Amino acid sequence: MNYRLLVFDFDGTLADSEASIMGAMQLVAKEFGLSEVDCVKARPTIGLSLLRTIEIGLGLEAGDAAAAVELYRRYYKEIAFDSTCLFPGVKETQEQLRQNSLLAIASSKSRQGLLSRMRQFGIVDHFSFIAGAQDISGL
Repeated sequence: MNYRLLVFDFDGTLADSEASIMGAMQLVAKEFGLSEVDCVKARPTIGLSLLRTIEIGLGLEAGDAAAAVELYRRYYKEIAFDSTCLFPGVKETQEQLRQNSLLAIASSKSRQGLLSRMRQFGIVDHFSFIAGAQDISGL
């Protein structure tokens, strides 16, 4: 069966970014005087809005979580380049899929962060459409 359009998420689907996400969360927790990130609660929230991930993962109220988002973004930029990688076979699979289908990404990651990671891995040109958090209503 051929599909004309295939839409992917980025974190956890194309890229293994759990270590960078959890690492940034841990640094934010430290700044807020929290002992640890509750990984059992935080892992399933990867892919939700960043605000919601921080509220759940760090157990913060909305006001504190909003401030934590800015810290998270700063820390994530510092560590993501070295601790995020594509899952094995992703690039090769995309190259095959794009021969017969348009490829797109819809992610709750910021558009800027998404494009930065995609450029890092040399896959940005594989996609006909890229939507980050700013492009999707309700996130």
